[in-house]
This record gives sequence, structure tokens and C-alpha cells, in this order.
Amino acid sequence: MCKISKTIALENLVQYHPYDAQLPTVFSLVKSIIQKEIPGIEVEHIGSSAIPGTGGKNMIDLVIPSEEVDQTKIRGKLHDLGFQESPYPQFLPVLNGSIVYQKNEYMLNLYVMSSSSDSYQKWISFRDYMLKHPEDAKAYDQLKQKIVVGKRIGYREYQQVKTTFLNSIMQKINAENHS
Repeated sequence: MCKISKTIALENLVQYHPYDAQLPTVFSLVKSIIQKEIPGIEVEHIGSSAIPGTGGKNMIDLVIPSEEVDQTKIRGKLHDLGFQESPYPQFLPVLNGSIVYQKNEYMLNLYVMSSSSDSYQKWISFRDYMLKHPEDAKAYDQLKQKIVVGKRIGYREYQQVKTTFLNSIMQKINAENHS
């Protein structure tokens, strides 16, 4: 039986990892562990790990949409499963954990937020758009490789360098939604 463990230590520098075909399976496993503890809860797979062929930091990003009134209780149950508050600076509160699957350790970033929040809406829209537009997903993967491979770059700088591309994708999403 797989279980959620405390997060492994992260280096301060971003490393690029090619897409791992096991990511959907690992996500499904983590989702089932969470849903066993919290029946009926929705768990969404977001970020690069949700987009086949798109490499990244080798982390699985997840989000649980919930009403604010339920978030403290949900976070408590997630702590019971082994998730912990992130020891790293983040722009939103996030829980970290890890899971070993077929002898590989996978980092987990888990957000709990309202489904009406701007971040939630953007993450779901971004994922769904990239799944429908593999040419943009490929360009995103190539950008991330260009940013990281052979360089020493921190997480904050990594995010800043990607911002122009991410904003261009959000403009495409908005244009698509208004056509």
C-alpha cells in the first residue's frame, strides 16, 4: 500500500525533468488515497504534470476545490494522511508531501481553495486549454527546458521567466472563451 510521506528536501535550484508517463497513474493513486480519507471530495490534477509530454520540476500539483468553511477540516484530514504545510515560500498556502511509486519518489503540491477563486479557475482553464492544444504544450515544454537546462536558476526566477508565456496562453484562453 502506498502512503503519503513528508516532503523530501528540495534544492534551491530548479531542475528540468522530462515528462514521466507514470504521472497520471501516480495522480490517480494519490487521489484515491485522499478520497478514501475524505469520501466525495473532488481532486483535480493541475500544472505541467497534468499535461502529457510536458516536462517540469517533477512535481505533481493537485487542487481540492472546497467551500472556505470546510477548508480547515479538509486540511486537518490531509495532515492526518501525511501532508504538511509547505516549508518553502509560496504565493498561496500549499501542502507538501511525497509518495513512492515503483521505487520512484514523487513530490506533491496540494492546494485547498474555493472553486470560485481566480487561481483555481485559471489553473483548470490552463490545463484544459493545453490538453486541447498540444502545439502550445510543446512550446511550453521547450521554454522550460531553455530556461533551466545547463543553468543555475532559482524557483522565483523560474516563475518570473515563464510569466510572459503563461500570460500569452491566458490571452488565448480568454479569446477562445469570448469567440
